[in-house]
Amino acid sequence: MKFTGSDFFADKNVFGIVLEVPNSALGTSPTRLWGRTLLSENGSLVRDDRMARAAINTVFNHGQDKNMFNSIDPDKDLTALTSDGTTTFVQSFGNTLTALGGDPNLATVLLPDLLDYDTSKPTMYLNGRRLQDDVIDISLNLITGPLGPKTDGVEPHSDYLPDFPYLGQPH
Repeated sequence: MKFTGSDFFADKNVFGIVLEVPNSALGTSPTRLWGRTLLSENGSLVRDDRMARAAINTVFNHGQDKNMFNSIDPDKDLTALTSDGTTTFVQSFGNTLTALGGDPNLATVLLPDLLDYDTSKPTMYLNGRRLQDDVIDISLNLITGPLGPKTDGVEPHSDYLPDFPYLGQPH
């Protein structure tokens, strides 16, 4: 796990979705959030991706498991089986955490994949998420424990706009 600090995406355009929602629209606080994107295929909407905490699917699922994870709702994260038909996602996450030098018990903290948000506390990852939060470094510290890497060497972007839609200009 040697990180180079090279930002592969620095000179590339990536897509982002920013939603600005008043806290009052989220119901009671604290709340747990997640989102999904759908694609139109053959006249039907099919799931493409789901997201709550950053990089959960990217780091912990491999091959067909990425698509299977995207196809279920978070309430199934603890019981759904991976593509091998015998291992649950939570067991698979525990195995990956062990391989990364982390605590396998964190699997039940990471799953279900929901982002907690308490309006009475400052917004910063893992209480909601601000665009400028370095979610990968925060996640690395969480999952690899005290002996793991502390940073991927890539800093958060600094070209955000002060007003909605907040994302900087495409590069």
